[in-house]
Amino acid sequence: MQWCVLYDNGTRYSDQDGSPDGAPPYGVLGIWQPDGRSLYNKDFYIWRDDYGAWIEVDQIGLVDHLVTAARAVTAVKVGRTVPWQQYRTVLDVMKALRP
Repeated sequence: MQWCVLYDNGTRYSDQDGSPDGAPPYGVLGIWQPDGRSLYNKDFYIWRDDYGAWIEVDQIGLVDHLVTAARAVTAVKVGRTVPWQQYRTVLDVMKALRP
C-alpha cells in the first residue's frame, strides 16, 4: 500500500482502491503514507502528481498550490475535526499501518 485515506465514518480508501482523485472528498481525518509522512489534522489534503504524494495544506496553501502548480494537483480532499476519542482511534490505525 502506497497511501491510505482514513475517514470520520470509519472507512478507508487507498491506492489499492483507486487513484487519489477517486477518494471520497469530505471527512478526512488523516492520510497514512509509508515513509513516515502521515498527515492529519489539516484543513485540506492535496495529491500532487509531481511529488507522487499527498501533502497537507491550509486554505492559503491550497490557493498557492492551485495558482502555482494547478496541473500537478489532481486531488483535493477536505479535512474534518472530530471529538478527541474518535480522532485517537484514527491515530492508532495509522500507527498500525506502519511497515
